[in-house]
Amino acid sequence: IIIKGRLGKDTDLSRSGYYITLYSNGKLIKSRGKAIKIMPNKSGNFTKQIHLTYGENNLSAALNWGDITGPPSKGVKVIRPSRISASFGSNVTGHGFTGAHRLDTRSSARYSKRLLASMGFNATAFLNPNAKSALMSLYRSSIFHFAGHGNVDRILFADNNGDETELVTDSDYNQRHNGDSRYIKIKIDGSQNFTAVDLALFNSCLAGLYIDSPGNIMKAFIDNGAKTAIGFKSEVDTRRSRAWDRRFWNYAVKEKKEVGIAAYKAAQDIKSKCIFNFGVSPENLVVKRKDPSQRVYIYAAPPRIGLHGVDKIRLPIGVLWLSLVNYIN
Repeated sequence: IIIKGRLGKDTDLSRSGYYITLYSNGKLIKSRGKAIKIMPNKSGNFTKQIHLTYGENNLSAALNWGDITGPPSKGVKVIRPSRISASFGSNVTGHGFTGAHRLDTRSSARYSKRLLASMGFNATAFLNPNAKSALMSLYRSSIFHFAGHGNVDRILFADNNGDETELVTDSDYNQRHNGDSRYIKIKIDGSQNFTAVDLALFNSCLAGLYIDSPGNIMKAFIDNGAKTAIGFKSEVDTRRSRAWDRRFWNYAVKEKKEVGIAAYKAAQDIKSKCIFNFGVSPENLVVKRKDPSQRVYIYAAPPRIGLHGVDKIRLPIGVLWLSLVNYIN
C-alpha cells in the first residue's frame, strides 16, 4: 500500500536522514529490523510505498532523525490513500458493427459496485459506457471489473444509443483500425501507466487465451503495470459467467479470499453445480500476475484511525497486495 505523510510544522527540514517507524494498535511494526527512510520535500510532505501484512490497522507513526526507533509522535500523520473501483456493464443490442449477440451485463456491474462501496471504496458502476471512459479509469482505479463481450485482444462496450466501441490492444493485427474512433487502443509496449490497478477482472470470452502473446488483452494490462489480471481462456456462457462473477465477489469481499483463490473457488462452484458449465471451470481460468510472488486481497480496515493527539481522520479502504518474501512483520 502507499503510506503518505507530512512532517509537523515544527520539524527542522534542513536536517537529512529522516525515518519513520510504524505502529499497529500501539505495537511497533518492524521493517527488516530497521526504520523506514523517507525523503520529504520542501513542504515536509512524503510518500512511501511499503508492504504490510493482512489485517494491520490503527496505524500510527514516529518521526525519527537517524536510523533509530522511537515512540509514536504528533510530528507525522500516516494515512492510506482512498481506492477507486470501476465496474463496467453494457446492454449490447447486437445491432452494432461487431455483430455481437444481445447481452446485458449491467446487473453484474451494479453488484460489484454495491459490494465494494460497502467496503468503503469510491466505487462507480459505469452502465452503457464507451471504451474511452474505460481506458481513462485505468489510470486511477485500483479495481477494474469488466463484464460483457470480449475476445483475446478486446472488450466491447455499448452506450445508451447502442453505439459500440472497443478497447483493443495495439497489436499488428489491430493496426487495421488506425483512425477509427470506435477502437480505443491499449499499448502493448508497456508505455501506459496502469500501476494503480491492483486487480483487472475480465468476465468475458477468451481474455486468457494465448496469455503470453503480445496481443492478449490481459497481458497488455500486466505489461502496463496492473498487478493481477483474471479471465477465461474459453468462450463462456452468459448465465454461468454471471453466476461465477457474483460468487467471485462474495468470496473476495465477504470471505476475504485472495482474488486468485476467490476466482478458482467460484469456478469450482459452477463446475460442481452445472452438468454443462460452458467454459466456466477451473481448467479454463487464467490468473496472470505482474510478480508471481504477490497476492492481492480486498480488505476493509476500521473506519477511523487515532493519531496520538492529532485530530482523527477517515481511514479509507483499499486493496492490499502482499509479497510472500518482502513485507513488514
